[in-house]
Amino acid sequence: MKRELAALCAALVCLAGFAAAEEAMEPVSALTITGGMPYEHVLAYQAQYPGAAVEFAEVLSAEEIAQRMVSQDGAIDLYVVEADYTFHLLKEKGYVAPLSSRAIAEAVAAMDETIRAVLCDGAGQVVAWPESIYIQYYGINEGYWNMLWPNVPLPQTFGEVLEAWSDWERNYQQDFQGVGFMGANFDYANWVERLVRAYVMHSGNPLPDMDAPALKDALEQLREIYEIRLSLGRTTTREEVDPLLVNDSETGPGAVFSMPRFEAMHSFDATPVTNSTEILYGVPKNGMTWLPMRFTAEQTPRTHAQMRVYIVNPYSQNREQAMAYLACAAQRETDVRLYYALHPEATEPCEKPGYAAQREEYEQMSELYVQAIEEAQAAGEDPYELEVKLAYYQEWLQNDNNRYLLSANTIRQYWATLAEAPLDFHLDSPYLGAMNTGASGILTDACERYAAGNLGL
Repeated sequence: MKRELAALCAALVCLAGFAAAEEAMEPVSALTITGGMPYEHVLAYQAQYPGAAVEFAEVLSAEEIAQRMVSQDGAIDLYVVEADYTFHLLKEKGYVAPLSSRAIAEAVAAMDETIRAVLCDGAGQVVAWPESIYIQYYGINEGYWNMLWPNVPLPQTFGEVLEAWSDWERNYQQDFQGVGFMGANFDYANWVERLVRAYVMHSGNPLPDMDAPALKDALEQLREIYEIRLSLGRTTTREEVDPLLVNDSETGPGAVFSMPRFEAMHSFDATPVTNSTEILYGVPKNGMTWLPMRFTAEQTPRTHAQMRVYIVNPYSQNREQAMAYLACAAQRETDVRLYYALHPEATEPCEKPGYAAQREEYEQMSELYVQAIEEAQAAGEDPYELEVKLAYYQEWLQNDNNRYLLSANTIRQYWATLAEAPLDFHLDSPYLGAMNTGASGILTDACERYAAGNLGL
């Protein structure tokens, strides 16, 4: 496996950048963008420039973009690409055009230094603008955990998680129809890769050290889980549907442990459970406690993130229109969560659009139901159904989660987390790039062969 992981992509060829115009012009022709961007950005652009046409091209990796740059292909105006190792090489070798906009330069200068490092080249020029930022989270459902292991502290390392997972498969899974330890079909090869990738993220080493004791132990624990499932006739590949996860819930199976990616500034404010299908075995399925996770206690806590960025094609004939598009995408109203994640100075809670009007409507409905209940009681009628409807409106009015798109608590928690565990986009690792490209694709292949027993450590 070590030899397989040593293979890398060919070196990128240097190209010169260009200087875009400072001010964007009125669009005169269709703007072509690679697919995958938030449609809100397109709507903001077309609202600013009525009648402006936008055409979408296929999604391209940084490697494919580099190939188009070599041929000086000007068909695409704006590329959307994952900011990974290959993108980092691409911008450091002069492929990416500077975004010579004073407003963008000033905005980037005020951002978190880790974000600035992604968006700027070696000379400090801004060459990209964020399209999205996603954060890796690790969560434990305390309800299930305390039900099964009441005297065991919540896990802090992957080893502790895997130990609990093994115990779950051996002793508990059969008694909890509709709940999985990870809440999804078990795919052994995929979990091998997820653990190796996680180790690279947490170790601080851009290359996977397959001799690292913590990683070897984790993979051995995962193999034990795989063998338990095999011995009990449970599913082990993505092609198989795990019957133990099937339930009648519209919200899917429950999970003890979860490793989701959420957009930056995702709200974790508690929300009341309003649907019985959200509860399994007396436990709310969304009751996750988000924890820092690592392989060893000595590893430095970091917030692992992925960013997708816009870059302007230096060979485009619509460079000014591309800059106009970026100016629209950068506005607060266009993408509120992304704006707040990029601007530490934005600390005021952000109210949901239309909240004031909806609140006024619900206050009026509450008054009407109070009056209707009084009239029903005076007439000797049962007001139960009226009271249920009144309770709905009153609970809605009292719940701040209905008011804020971004609450003060969400904003405060986000920046507090980054203060304790700084952002890390892992631009130095070729193995954490876009899936199935370059060394990342080699890693996937090696992990699949390892899981099949055709490759050792």
